[in-house]
Amino acid sequence: MALTTNENQSDFPSLIRQSDCNATADTDVLTGTTGRIYAILLENVTGSPANEFFKIYDAKAPTVGTTDPIAVFRVRPSVNQLITSKTGIKINTALSTACVTTGGTAGTTDPTTTVKSTVMGS
Repeated sequence: MALTTNENQSDFPSLIRQSDCNATADTDVLTGTTGRIYAILLENVTGSPANEFFKIYDAKAPTVGTTDPIAVFRVRPSVNQLITSKTGIKINTALSTACVTTGGTAGTTDPTTTVKSTVMGS
């Protein structure tokens, strides 16, 4: 999986692009950063009929399947989804993310398709 951070966006000082989101959490992707997530672009374009789930954790090193995520988004098959929030999802400790085949807290199985995510915040 590739994870890139761009701190030079004018509208979103923090932009994290993940090219292959899976059940291994990308931990503390904004080290020592607090803030808010205002938009998330989720891409599940490989054509599988399965739903996948994108999880956001407010933790430096969450255990996927055990640690409660602060938000879970269903990633519908064969589409790009843009999720926005005027007030933002508040991150107090650290931003970590993962993708699995099960919603809620449980679930440790990698997606059956390639899921890409872009998280935009400040």
